[in-house]
Amino acid sequence: MPLRKEISRAVEAILSFQNDDGGIPATSTEKPSGCWTSADTLEAIFVSGTYTKYGISRIRKIVNFLLVSQIGCGETQTSITKTRVNTKYGSWALFQGQEPSTMATGHAIASLYLGSILFDEDPSFLNKITKSVKAGLEWIEHNQNSDGSWGPQPLSGQAGKEGSVIAILYALLPYKYMSHTMHDSNTVRKAVEYLRGKQNQDGSWGVAKGKKGDPSNTARAISCLLRADYQDSSCINKGLSFILNNQIPKLGLWEIEAERFDFEKAPAQIIFNDNTNCDVMMALLEADYYGKESQELLRWLLKSQCDDGLWYLSSPTKSINEICTWSTAEWVLAIDLASKKLIENKVKIFEKEKYNWNKLIITILIFAIFLETCYIYRTSLKSVWDGFSDTTQSYILGGGVITFIVTVLAGFFFEWLKKTIQITKNNLSKWYHSKIHKQINQ
Repeated sequence: MPLRKEISRAVEAILSFQNDDGGIPATSTEKPSGCWTSADTLEAIFVSGTYTKYGISRIRKIVNFLLVSQIGCGETQTSITKTRVNTKYGSWALFQGQEPSTMATGHAIASLYLGSILFDEDPSFLNKITKSVKAGLEWIEHNQNSDGSWGPQPLSGQAGKEGSVIAILYALLPYKYMSHTMHDSNTVRKAVEYLRGKQNQDGSWGVAKGKKGDPSNTARAISCLLRADYQDSSCINKGLSFILNNQIPKLGLWEIEAERFDFEKAPAQIIFNDNTNCDVMMALLEADYYGKESQELLRWLLKSQCDDGLWYLSSPTKSINEICTWSTAEWVLAIDLASKKLIENKVKIFEKEKYNWNKLIITILIFAIFLETCYIYRTSLKSVWDGFSDTTQSYILGGGVITFIVTVLAGFFFEWLKKTIQITKNNLSKWYHSKIHKQINQ
């Protein structure tokens, strides 16, 4: 399968950040382990089937970190029935000790569920995972809003409870891997109905109700609908059209943005950075769209992987160098899906572009018209030509040949210069990112 080398390098790079508690830090500068990032890393490993040179031991440490980080973890391992409505029990925070996060909880449940297959020979450990997943699902379902949405931090006041697309995406992630759709899950169906009702007239979705649409949240909503087996193609196509029509002008691809949330119980404003290009790539692939945008996006991704295997959160115009762990995990998921989709649909994305025959045909037609004109007016042209002296005729012929040669060479030179500048730019970017990464780990 293609792209295995890139995926393996990325997973090894993420695991180089693993802390003693088994978790993965959310960014390269904030060393404490993050529950969301750790779950993201596990999902990337399990989905891509890349179990790394470290073997099962590193993976087990991440699983164990998530188990002990679950709020009420000691109680989830007992058989005591808890009242879980509007409580913290069974959830995960973005970081240990903080308020429950829908994104971290949904992602942790999904990753633990995926990883449970690795521990069939350890019944005790597998039992802990099963109870943890069950408690987490109960928290997700009890904190779904009556309109079918989830808020990023449901217990942090109204702002944290208000429905948002990013919270819905990760709340529904476990249902994707458990193969539940809107046809057999009331929880999924209600979420689909909410998303369908919040699509803007231009086909987009915004971060929350009443917000202007953007490519990242539109892509997230499309992924949710497709995973839930929503069948309205017009809704999906309108969303895809919005995404494709909102690229960075002249540069292509999409810009990374930040989502800001003011939660009442938070010590400060919470900011979530969007990995927009990754969100878009997942949506395009899940929608089986293999146009030039999908191909250019994958090519850009592969070129932007650093020498150390990481992908920093970036776009063609921006780079956030302190964020590299979860962005790398997200890209592992995206290129793994790309590799599988390309094989399944026989998309030859890495073939050289076919020659543009239209240009050749137009050139031949223009040349033919020129020759035809010369033939029609050959007598007049001959009389004009004969009026020139032999020296002038030589200058005209020589100048024409020289002009032709210079034009051809200039074309080759500027094409070479363009490629050289692009290669130099990519190498400098990789060098800079690698240098930052080394400084961070010193």
